[in-house]
Parts: sequence; C-alpha cells; structure tokens
Amino acid sequence: MKIDNSLRQECMPEMVYSICKLAGYKSYTKEELKSLITLNNSDSPNYNKVYNFALECEFLSENLSGTINTNFSDKELSCFRNFRYAIFRDVFKDSNNIFTNLTRWYLTQSREILSVKSAEDFQIAIPREQFGNISKEYVLGFRFWLSALGLAMLQKAGVGRVAVFATNSILLDWIEFEKPFKKGKSTLARDFITKLIQDCPAFSDCTSENSINLALSMGLRVLHQNEIIELKYTADSSDVWHLIASINSPNTNNISEIIVR
Repeated sequence: MKIDNSLRQECMPEMVYSICKLAGYKSYTKEELKSLITLNNSDSPNYNKVYNFALECEFLSENLSGTINTNFSDKELSCFRNFRYAIFRDVFKDSNNIFTNLTRWYLTQSREILSVKSAEDFQIAIPREQFGNISKEYVLGFRFWLSALGLAMLQKAGVGRVAVFATNSILLDWIEFEKPFKKGKSTLARDFITKLIQDCPAFSDCTSENSINLALSMGLRVLHQNEIIELKYTADSSDVWHLIASINSPNTNNISEIIVR
C-alpha cells in the first residue's frame, strides 16, 4: 500500500474508508459501488477521483470479472481507527514516496510550522530543492491525511487551519494494537524509542543522538499526562534522553525509562 502522488483534497480519508468497507462487505462492481456511495447521484464528480485514488494506493483491486476487492482484512475495516492504523503501518515502508518523505519532513519541523495557517503558506514552507513543486491540491489532501493517520490535528486559526502535531493518537494505537511492552514493566527509553522507530518508520527522523524532537516529545507527554505511559528519570542513569524542554512539564524534560500503564 501507499499514499499515491495523485492525492488531492477530494480524496478524503473517510470517503476512501467507506468505499473500502463496502468493497469488503460484498463483491460489487465499480458501478454498483458508485451507486451505493453516491445514492444514485450521477452528478458526483469527486467519486471517480476518490475511487481511482484508492486503486492507485492499492487499497482496492479490480478483478477480471469486473468486481472489486479490498486489500484490507475484516478486522482492519471494522472501524476507522483500525483502518488508519493498517495504512500507517504499511505506507511508510516506501522511502521513495512523496507522502512518506513529506510526512517525515513535517514531523521534524520546529514550532514555526504551527503558525502556518493556509495550504498556500504550507506549500511555500515545503523546501522545493527537496520536494520540487508540490501543488496546493496535494497539500490540502496531505493535511487531511496527516490528521486522519493520527499525526496531526487541524485546528481553526482565524481564516485558516493549522496542522498541529498530535502524534499521541498514533502512538496510542501502536501501544494498544502492537502491545510492544509488558504493562507495568520499566523499559529503557532507548529500547522504547528503538522499537517505536522499528515498527513506525514515520518517526525515523524524530531523534538525534539522545534528543527527541518536538512532534514526538508532544505525543509522549500527552500519553504521560493521560497516564497511558509514565516517563521516568533516574538520576544515576548512564543513558538519559532529552525531550524538548517544557515549562509546563519540566519533570519530563529528561527521561531514562518508560513504563506502559
């Protein structure tokens, strides 16, 4: 699976999910799916864009018989959260994909990115020497999918909307779905981060030596504040990790261990 380069604002995650869920329920033809999704409304130009996007992302496949299959399991289609996590675990394995690299770039940004209120300004902020000319339509779709995948939250800011880091959502999915650590057992921060990046390569650029960047620091702190994990610091530890400093939660600036609660 991948997030195809044809991504546009019309390719809303919820609509993609609806098409995939219907395709998983029964063997429909393309026209039958369209009729069900659009309620027989022939004036629904966005449907074809979304359907073709789902095909290009390898979320769907067309059989020689003319029927459509989904490439998700029943469990992955049982709710949107399972659907988004299945995508998250798979799409970032492709290091040559624009969405993969743009997401990894976004997750390395400093607080300045949180003041970008429009798709046009977000488009300008993307380094052309690295990504070329990314269209406004792609940026709009990109921000929707960032939010849907549990990496950001779109918040209204004046006449625009800001994509605010919200990595706690996908971190919670990872902890609850993968169960990478035994609850109540203390795990070295290094082992926790190593396992996280191994399972979730979207976070591959979120650490440097023993420093954890803003996007990942924010996510870990939210989980700590909600008692899903406990960020611990042992004074005589030989391996201390550093979150972005926070005046509101200074006791989590330095950590040596993490406990899943």
